[in-house]
Amino acid sequence: MIESRTISHGAQTLTVALRADKYEVQLYDQIFGQQPFSLSRLKRGPQLQRFYEQALAQGWKPLIVDLGANIGLSAAYFSLMWPEATVVAVEPESSNFEMLQANARQRDQIVALHRAASSRHERVEIANPETDPVGFRTRACECSGIDTVTMPELLERFSWRDGYLPFILKVDIEGYESTLFEGRCDWIDEFALMITELHDWALPTQGTSRNFLRAVADRDRDFVYIGENVFSIAHRLNVPVR
Repeated sequence: MIESRTISHGAQTLTVALRADKYEVQLYDQIFGQQPFSLSRLKRGPQLQRFYEQALAQGWKPLIVDLGANIGLSAAYFSLMWPEATVVAVEPESSNFEMLQANARQRDQIVALHRAASSRHERVEIANPETDPVGFRTRACECSGIDTVTMPELLERFSWRDGYLPFILKVDIEGYESTLFEGRCDWIDEFALMITELHDWALPTQGTSRNFLRAVADRDRDFVYIGENVFSIAHRLNVPVR
């Protein structure tokens, strides 16, 4: 059964669709009720908001990338909080992606991509199709599967040459962060804020956080753990002159 919920923020209003028999109602209450992505939780939140406003003043299009967008509730939240930003919502699972597309239609700034996030070109499949749609995991496969997209590819598609300025990266990909953060991860430093949910709690002894920790250890960033998420903020928040 599909339910509709309407959210308002300032002059912005958005109606989203939820599958009431899934965990999506609770997810809605979490994202729009508890607001885990709110900058008000951060001591440096006002600096991040100024970064967004200064980017607009200098003619940039702030870029928000949502890896593991599910049905688009987090993308919808981002689009309400920062209505001048472009939100790229990446989701691999087909039924979730259909809901994501439906929820993105009201917001021209949301770009929905049916892909899985990875550090390399590969095909993946859903590893746990029997679970609730908010917890789908991916795994590499030799199958027709789902195509992946890398962060360098996304930043090339939405590049500074076309006026995009990376602002927020959200990563919630149910353990596949072990692959996303393999190898060189210079793209991390492109973003003023990175919000990552790690999944050692759900996948014990698999070391899914190891590559994330290696990738961020030597970077000039603050790390703040709030609830399920690690908030990583660049030390320097300078808007480049365009």
